[in-house]
Amino acid sequence: MKKSILKYFIFLIIFLISCTEEITNPPQIIQSPESSTFEASYALEWMNLTYDIVTLEDIPAPTASRFYGYCGIALYEAVCRGIPGSRSLGGQLRDMPQIPSPENELYDWPTVLAATLKIVATNILYQPQQFSIDMINDLYDEQIVNRNLEINETTVNRSIAYGEQVGNKIIEWSNSDNFLSTRDLPYEPPPRSNNPSFWEPTFPGQHALEPYLGTQKPFCMVTQNQCSVPLGIQFDTIPGTPFYYEGYEVLDKSMNLTTDERNIAFFWEDKAGTGQPPGHWVSITNNMVDRFSIKLDEAAKIYALVGVTIRDAFISAWETKYSVNLLRPITYIREYMGEPNWSELVATPPFPEYPSGHSVVSGGVSKILTVSFGDNIAFIDSTHNNEPGLRNRNFNSFYDAADEAAWSRLYGGIHFRSAILNGIQQGKLVADVVLNTVYFE
Repeated sequence: MKKSILKYFIFLIIFLISCTEEITNPPQIIQSPESSTFEASYALEWMNLTYDIVTLEDIPAPTASRFYGYCGIALYEAVCRGIPGSRSLGGQLRDMPQIPSPENELYDWPTVLAATLKIVATNILYQPQQFSIDMINDLYDEQIVNRNLEINETTVNRSIAYGEQVGNKIIEWSNSDNFLSTRDLPYEPPPRSNNPSFWEPTFPGQHALEPYLGTQKPFCMVTQNQCSVPLGIQFDTIPGTPFYYEGYEVLDKSMNLTTDERNIAFFWEDKAGTGQPPGHWVSITNNMVDRFSIKLDEAAKIYALVGVTIRDAFISAWETKYSVNLLRPITYIREYMGEPNWSELVATPPFPEYPSGHSVVSGGVSKILTVSFGDNIAFIDSTHNNEPGLRNRNFNSFYDAADEAAWSRLYGGIHFRSAILNGIQQGKLVADVVLNTVYFE
């Protein structure tokens, strides 16, 4: 009996000691190097690649906005776990699920970024060309090779696996944004016989571009028309009326353009074979990230805000465009101003006039960059420095650049004044929604 009691007490003591060890020696939390310890060049290389792909694939602006948007989000999600106190965008952006957290292991955030962006960039592209896939794979391989020189293979492989997990989750989410479901929907513009203010294609057989973009899910706006700004003037063809004046202004300006105004029209045309209007602002963002030598954590936040704003700006603009369905200056001037042979300086795009899409995205992103980098930041815009005939332009602030981008559409003969002024306002409203929705801490 005494031996049984003794065995019991010995067992109890051993048990209590083991419990004490578990309490006093909890599992060690492994700290990976923070995202702020890495240069922004890893992100910059990917965002430069998005511009190049849009250029080479000749992706139209509204579709390109989706590509830029998801890549910006993916970039942040890839590295945010390496930012102390940060929040994922999961649960903040519309219908975005929670992104899986990494395990309690060592991770390399540039490697996670490369793996995430490889998945997202490849799969967000709609029917990509093989050369785009090759470009994505080449950048991925280059960055992974470089990281293998810095850290051990086990950490690299673990980071790749986590990055792929993040990327696949983002792609799964993107499949529900109504983009794919609108690819083959037919669209017939309402006939102008019903309403002379209606838009019509510039030439027979021209197809409306992305008529259902305004039905796709935005990232931050509650509804697609949340930030829409009313036209504000009534369509009219009588000389002396406000609308007639706006048509006359386009006509008169086309006959009295200065050399600088012509240069402005072409500089901001952002036509096929460029990164398109949203890509122009990605290019400006890239220049700022490089100029201020910010770290990976801050660059990721900025690219997320810019990407989200670009996408929501285009959804907002396109919802308004196809709701208002206003005719273009070329139609108005030829039909109502006695100039049947009049032509614009830059080609009229195949979608309704109001508002100016370039004005909306410029108003939105210029506000994001002003909040991110500061007001009155003078800079040189070198977006088109490799294109013949287009010189770099100097600006005193991001708002200064946005205003010039907007007015370039009047100089080009493709927008009325109201579309420009109201477009800038609409874009800034989109930016306000983004800034009041997205929180990084």
